[in-house]
Amino acid sequence: MGGDEFGDSYAQNTYRSLLTETYADEITKAGGIGIADSVMRELISMQEMEQ
Repeated sequence: MGGDEFGDSYAQNTYRSLLTETYADEITKAGGIGIADSVMRELISMQEMEQ
């Protein structure tokens, strides 16, 4: 057993994969999850600290 609600069988692994794909499709349709600006600010901050 995999220790989670899906277990570890072939069918359950397939279902997990399909569920993950469905989540990704829905997030894409909704325009993302809204972290791009935060990630960009953090990367710029890290670059400035290196200089």
